[in-house]
Amino acid sequence: MALLERVCDQAGDAPAEVFAGIFHDLRNVLTSLELSISGLNDGDERRQRIAARLRQHAALAGALSQEGAWLIGRERQARQPEWLMLRRLVESVCHPVASAHGCAIHVNIDAAATIYARRLPLERTLFNLLSNAAKADAGRIEIELAARQGRLVLSVRDAGGGLPEAMRDNPFAITASEAGGARLRLGLWLSRTLMREEGGDVELVATGETGTEFMITLPNMALCGLDRPAQTARA
Repeated sequence: MALLERVCDQAGDAPAEVFAGIFHDLRNVLTSLELSISGLNDGDERRQRIAARLRQHAALAGALSQEGAWLIGRERQARQPEWLMLRRLVESVCHPVASAHGCAIHVNIDAAATIYARRLPLERTLFNLLSNAAKADAGRIEIELAARQGRLVLSVRDAGGGLPEAMRDNPFAITASEAGGARLRLGLWLSRTLMREEGGDVELVATGETGTEFMITLPNMALCGLDRPAQTARA
């Protein structure tokens, strides 16, 4: 992520289409690599193991290139921090997730809460966490703002069945998806990376049969009040 930002800084006002072309070419190279790897599957057991490892690394490179293309396309937007109405920002992320998955997202954030931050990292982090919760058949998701030890934190809680067993020891690791093939889990890793680069963090508080809770620690920001009525985003 830091490398992408340095590239953007050095490029000055170069059009985003140039960067999009670079990532498009990279995806073409990765597609050719995937075809070459397929040929190894016809070999002995050792070649098949090599093919499996190469396919995993190629999938990671492909996923990262997609993230890079997305970031480059929006890097001009939200390049600088700005004053943001936190509840409005959170609800703008909640509504598409609630509509897509048919779940209720309860937002308990003071309407006057204002933060000084870059919009994009927080939006993407919230979207990843909410999407994961919705896909886990949470039914209801709660987002609450609080002040702890001089920092602002957002709690994201759901009532789903908890994280998969394979993820619970290290939920932020890049691992293979249960869907199989070359798909990888990147969302939680990306969310923590984005927030840490902003001076915040993402932590797993609890997970189990009764649900999962993540806590987003925001950078040092301004806050006005915590006691306004909650709002609920519904499909």
